[in-house]
Amino acid sequence: MPVAAQSKPSTCVDQKGSGSTKRELTGFLRAFDWVIRPWHYFNTIPRAVAYVIAGSGFYGGALFVIGSFAGCSPAVANSFVGGDGLRSQYDWLVLFIFMLGTYFFTVGCTLLFVDANNANYPAQMAAWNANRRQGKRPRYHIIGFHPKSFAWWGGLSYTIGAVQYNIAATTGLADNFARVHNSWSADTFKWASTVMYTWGGPFFMISGCCYVLLDMGIPGLWLGTILPFRKQDRFRLTWWTNWWNFWGGVLFCVGGVFLNYYPNIIPFHPTYQIENGINYGGGSFCFFMSGLLMYIQMSIRDEDTLPLSLPPQQRDSISRPSIIEDVRPTGTIASQPPTASQPPLASGLHRDDSARATKGATSTQ
Repeated sequence: MPVAAQSKPSTCVDQKGSGSTKRELTGFLRAFDWVIRPWHYFNTIPRAVAYVIAGSGFYGGALFVIGSFAGCSPAVANSFVGGDGLRSQYDWLVLFIFMLGTYFFTVGCTLLFVDANNANYPAQMAAWNANRRQGKRPRYHIIGFHPKSFAWWGGLSYTIGAVQYNIAATTGLADNFARVHNSWSADTFKWASTVMYTWGGPFFMISGCCYVLLDMGIPGLWLGTILPFRKQDRFRLTWWTNWWNFWGGVLFCVGGVFLNYYPNIIPFHPTYQIENGINYGGGSFCFFMSGLLMYIQMSIRDEDTLPLSLPPQQRDSISRPSIIEDVRPTGTIASQPPTASQPPLASGLHRDDSARATKGATSTQ
């Protein structure tokens, strides 16, 4: 069957409960719906948050790749002159680009934490709309405490690591200005730059582990970090998203430790170039791929799927525009009147189940 781009009409229900007819992409182009119709992903809060998270990994990772591999070029590295402001290729292609990438990354990491605080928000909105929007509208929380959630710990750890990278990258660029360089001691610069890189890496690696655990549980931790030994994982986008995330954190962690134990290596030293290319360059590419796969998942998944961070008896229940089903505490499912459907949370892009592969399934008891 040829891979062709087609479109078909479909009815979607927005967060307010109103229905509309849109043209839905099918075929090969459906995987790139995120770049063809970016406005399509801002119809609800969870969907917009997930889109920005994917973008922060994609664009932030791309900036990391440029900054990391540019530093491996002898021509760029040899252009570095300390205290000259932003006058060399190294200043712009390495210091500035990498700092900009950390800012992109911090936005996404912070929103991952916010997203994890709203695991039940789509279901609450669906119930509120089913009740004809009576009572108080469900709130979308910015801060919360959910210590039993792997997604919550993963988002928190990512945020802490990203903030430390912000401090380190900003310090590295600021130190290139003579006035700033002369205002602090060598120890202060080391703590604000090298030590922050060293401490930030382990937090990224811990976060990667948390999202693997979210998807596969504790017994499957090793299955989600090495190779897709199981057939059902080989073509599962969620597995590969978490795999790229995990190894990106591992490489960043190794890179930070290397810089801490070898602080005297200057940018144009061959050892520095190799370390920078393998650890930071490779880790940056991993985060870039993770963001790309999150974008693709958002494009090909049904926008009205309940978040997969819900309890096992609820996470496979799919809310359609034509029918919504209520999962009771006993596990029985009762049909309810048509109501608004809610998109998956960003944490749902890190968790999947084989039952979702069955086409046409509307619920799993």
